[in-house]
Amino acid sequence: FLVRVATGEMHAFDRIVVATTVRQALALLEPVSGLAELRTQLARFEYVDTRIAIHGDTLLMPADRSAWSVVNVQWDGAHSHNTVWGPGHRRDVFRSWVTFSEQLPEPLYAVATYEHGKVTPEYFDAQRRLAPLQGAGGVWLAGLYTAPPAQGPMISDSWGTTPDALTLRTNTSP
Repeated sequence: FLVRVATGEMHAFDRIVVATTVRQALALLEPVSGLAELRTQLARFEYVDTRIAIHGDTLLMPADRSAWSVVNVQWDGAHSHNTVWGPGHRRDVFRSWVTFSEQLPEPLYAVATYEHGKVTPEYFDAQRRLAPLQGAGGVWLAGLYTAPPAQGPMISDSWGTTPDALTLRTNTSP
C-alpha cells in the first residue's frame, strides 16, 4: 500500500488499519483490488445524520428529578429524543439527540452533527460477515461498525431469533 501523509510524503506499507467511518473506508478502499467482498459488506451499513447537543438544560429531562435516569427518552408525537445524564457531577451536563428539535437547549456548550449507524438486523448481519474479512488483503478496519455491541449477547443469541422477527407491543391507556 502507498499512503500519502498530510505533508505529501508517500510511505509503503504491507498492512494498513483503516480507522474511519464506513463511507470513508469505502472511498479509500475503492481502488484496492482483491477487496470486493469487504466493500460489499461495508456498503450494507446504513447511516442517518444525527445532531447531538452537550448542554445544561433540565427541560429535556423529566419534570420530577427523582424520575431522572442515565438515559431518558421523550416522544414528541413524531420522533423520540434521547438525553443522557451523568449523575454525580457538580453540575448537570447532558448529551441530547436534537436532530429534529427546532430550538436548541440552553445553556448550550457544544453541538455536532455526525453519521449514526442505523441499527437494524442488516447492520448486525453486516458486522458478523465483516469480522472474518479483517486482515484480508492486508487491510484491517477499526470503528464502531466492526464489532457487535459490547452491551452483551445479541437478541438472536438469547432468544434464537432475530430482532426483525420479534413483535413488540406497547400498552397505552386513553
